Amino acid sequence: MTGVAQRIMSELREQTPEARLRGITFLILLIVGGLAVYLLAAMKFLPELGIYLLGGAAFAAALMVAGPRFTMPLYFGTWFCGSAIYVGMIPVSLNKVAAATFVLSSIVFFLRRPFRIPAVAPLFLLSGMTIYAVIFGFLNKPADAPVSIHAAFYLATALLVASAFRTRDDFRRLMTALFYITCVISFVGAVEFALRRDLFPGFSDERIFAVNLRINGVSRNAIQFAFNACWIMPWALFLLSEARKGREKIFILAGLFLLIVVSILTFNRQTPIILGAMLTVTVFFLRSPMRRRLAILLGAGALLFAPYITMKMVDRFQGLDEHGSRDVSIVQRQDKFKIAMNMLEENPWTGVGLDNYRYYWYPERTTGELYRIHFEKGTLQYIDLGYMQLLTETGFIGFTIFLLVGGTGFIVWRRWRKRALRGGDMFLTNGYAAVAGGFTQLGVSLLIQDTFFFPHTFLLFGLFFCLVGISRQTWKEKEQISSNERAATPQ
Repeated sequence: MTGVAQRIMSELREQTPEARLRGITFLILLIVGGLAVYLLAAMKFLPELGIYLLGGAAFAAALMVAGPRFTMPLYFGTWFCGSAIYVGMIPVSLNKVAAATFVLSSIVFFLRRPFRIPAVAPLFLLSGMTIYAVIFGFLNKPADAPVSIHAAFYLATALLVASAFRTRDDFRRLMTALFYITCVISFVGAVEFALRRDLFPGFSDERIFAVNLRINGVSRNAIQFAFNACWIMPWALFLLSEARKGREKIFILAGLFLLIVVSILTFNRQTPIILGAMLTVTVFFLRSPMRRRLAILLGAGALLFAPYITMKMVDRFQGLDEHGSRDVSIVQRQDKFKIAMNMLEENPWTGVGLDNYRYYWYPERTTGELYRIHFEKGTLQYIDLGYMQLLTETGFIGFTIFLLVGGTGFIVWRRWRKRALRGGDMFLTNGYAAVAGGFTQLGVSLLIQDTFFFPHTFLLFGLFFCLVGISRQTWKEKEQISSNERAATPQ
């Protein structure tokens, strides 16, 4: 075994593509061989699970060899799944299996080509902020609490995506796959609305009630379901601007209409506001022959839904619930804000640690205050208020880094968008328009949800860095062409 490992490493150290390919082949064969031994043992000692392990491992191995361009869409699709499924008596998380497959396939992928990401300030700041938050979250977590390092995997996703999808075709195919995956899964919500029942209750934390229909598909709840549908909408407009065939434009417009309707049917009162803000920003920065028509459609839709939105907003801030008190959601957030301020006073610089609010909220309640949130000590509570989460769980240090990420990100976005617009590059111009729409959704959602350390946010950063990398490569190619033309011009 030692000799085989030494041979693999010696092959990988070689600079020629043939030698590297041989080394990668040996490495894959070694992994497959070890996996085969493991599966044979599992089938012998756990025959009821062996066939599932064999099938799952074969599927994962095929995807691992296929590369991140195939496993990233699969990984994205499982973000919608709220709970684990059971194989025999063992719970299996589809999302974790897909995440492991994506990481392994990326490792194999980058053994064949160099790992390159654009060296820009927001990327380094985002990485530093995430690592800082994960470390202090681990250090401040109670002894009996589970370790939470999900943000580290989200950061890895952003970096891997930024390096794996380097060409325009790769980027366009990825966004097409993510868009149609979202449409298919969101269609489940439309079917639920039509049938008035939850098709996947095992995935959901909230059930559908006959009086208060809140569709959620395979997501945990209606809010997350709407967020998933909204996230892809700016990229749908990007794909629409890139479409050249009439049939393709019709499919994209139909999918976008489905996503808008389904997200509104979740009856989340913040969703129409997020929709209006992100789509308005995206269309404003978009450069496409369809821009004027899209603006007219958005305006007509806003007028159509204005009475509904106004009614819901008035009901939210002035309405009464069945107990005769103010809107429960608002009162809960007010209480969480008060508790967060108590935490911040005790831990102003580093905060209580990422994801630790749920462990410290109960003892930080002020004696004598009337709280609408649960009084059971064992009930986990999340802060929901995104900006307050960053301040409470990462402290002033983390919040300062967050502001730097946003400030430097805007500078980088503005610089490369201006270059793309000046050069008439509509692919990059409209890509950056989608990025602006995505960050608009993030900025608005952070007012009422804790969505920064969220997989969609890091994927958005990864796509942003993808576009920066493509922009740099395009700029270098243009400079090289200009340099060659100057050299060929007689003096």
